[in-house]
Amino acid sequence: MNVIFSSCGNDSVALIQWAINKGLPGLVVAYSETHWGSADWPKRVARVRAYIEANGGQFFTIQSEGFVNLAKRKQAIPTNGMAFCSYILKIEPAMKWMDSIDPDKKAICYTGVMRIESEARAKWPEIVEESPNHGGRRLISPMATFSEQDRDNLLADAGFDVLPHRSRECRCVNMNQKDIQGLTELDLIDIETLEDDMGIGVRSGKPKFFFRSSKHGGAEGVRQVKARADRGGGYYSPDQEDLFGCDSGFCG
Repeated sequence: MNVIFSSCGNDSVALIQWAINKGLPGLVVAYSETHWGSADWPKRVARVRAYIEANGGQFFTIQSEGFVNLAKRKQAIPTNGMAFCSYILKIEPAMKWMDSIDPDKKAICYTGVMRIESEARAKWPEIVEESPNHGGRRLISPMATFSEQDRDNLLADAGFDVLPHRSRECRCVNMNQKDIQGLTELDLIDIETLEDDMGIGVRSGKPKFFFRSSKHGGAEGVRQVKARADRGGGYYSPDQEDLFGCDSGFCG
């Protein structure tokens, strides 16, 4: 069994095409449902599902408790240095799911990580014989050394246009400038509603927000953060590897 963990974004769709080109047997694509994706993302997931099934593979959605429930339960919004959302919403459910379908740990896992994505991923290994995030199974990253053009060629082969943004499977606190610029009014309302429900945010009068003000030039609240991004203000993330968080290979 060959299992691709996919966010349904550019890189992981290209990885699926790579696997189809290689004729990998027993191809399975697994998608982690965070229940915090953008409103239009389910259409993208449905298209990827249809694509893999049309090519003889299987598609599974791995469920989780959902980002909103997790944040309320923890009474905390994840940060880059405390990205418990990746581990609880993706890694733990994925390992349980893998154990249910592959108890003997014979499956080979794949991720679409590319080294050119960031300095934190610049030394990402092509092969990990026993990946801790995959229950000790072998993890292969075939696209680790690929260029952006290599990836785009695979997307073209698959009939997918290159998305101008990262996967929108989850509206992440570590969004870059372009992702923040793409937030819709519905996204802003959802984030403000979460803050209200947690008793934080602009309307609470407490200096605590979904997007950390310190990372966004002092902007307070998602609307100020978006306005700043629209003006060209960036997000400054600590450049470090987070094995169980944002740089685990599970987030798009």
